[in-house]
Amino acid sequence: MLVVIDRLTDKLEYAERDAVRAQLLSLRAVAERLIGDLDAALEDGRQALGHAEATGELRRIAIVQARLAHVLQWRGEYAEADKLYAEAGSPELPSRLRAEIHELAGRSAFDQGRFLEAMNHFETALDLRKGADPELVERIELALDTITRRTKGGDWGPYPRTRDEILGLTESPRPLRDERSGLWGYVGAVPPRYAQAQPFADGLAWVRRPESPSWELIDLAGEVVIDASSGYRAAERFADGLAWVSRDEAGGWYAIDRQNRLIVPGGFDDAKPFHHGLALIRRGGWGVIDRHGRVVVQPRFRGS
Repeated sequence: MLVVIDRLTDKLEYAERDAVRAQLLSLRAVAERLIGDLDAALEDGRQALGHAEATGELRRIAIVQARLAHVLQWRGEYAEADKLYAEAGSPELPSRLRAEIHELAGRSAFDQGRFLEAMNHFETALDLRKGADPELVERIELALDTITRRTKGGDWGPYPRTRDEILGLTESPRPLRDERSGLWGYVGAVPPRYAQAQPFADGLAWVRRPESPSWELIDLAGEVVIDASSGYRAAERFADGLAWVSRDEAGGWYAIDRQNRLIVPGGFDDAKPFHHGLALIRRGGWGVIDRHGRVVVQPRFRGS
């Protein structure tokens, strides 16, 4: 393992692309975990995730998330590990990768004495592979046998959590118009004081005050994140950490992040929210762009 770590370190010295650095760092984290250097593994795993997220590639992000979660699991930091496993297990992934993530999540639940939850993950993994992976089937059958022995006394541990419970997701406050004032607020969170209010997305919402023609961005507590001085006459919800905005209601869309930094220039005629690092854009025709501003599909199609 030490030889593997040295080779990966040598390769990292010359790696510049996010995709390459994500792969090398996450592999080094695996090797460091196996030799018990969990601090180094955690540091490499977190760096790898940052590079993976910069690529916007779902499969790459999921693999790095699962490897980081495995390190956290070995460290006994189960809350963060389980959250990463839940985030990684997208239904858009290939079934084999999803099965492996569910197997790891099941082992994390087992380590915590959450035996029913572990069984749910193991059974999902088996359903996804349908016997096509004999080694996975053998591993899970051994795990299920172990659970059977551990639970002879009837102690199955806590009731299984939902994905939303693991992720700590709660329903965002809904925009509601006050009949007396005609202004908009958010139920149980922000009093009515806006002329317009969009639903929350990614914990953020665009609102417009009566005295301003421009939108501002608020968080769940109603605190201003981006004020109206930015001059956005049109704004779309945040997704994948980015939002399309325009200072011209007729078009001119570009993407910003939560810090109001320009991420994707372009001045497009129209644009749809990002999804897994990609977004539909229109400039004459419809096409696809990634979060780095690179055109993935040339805008030549009539419909979106």
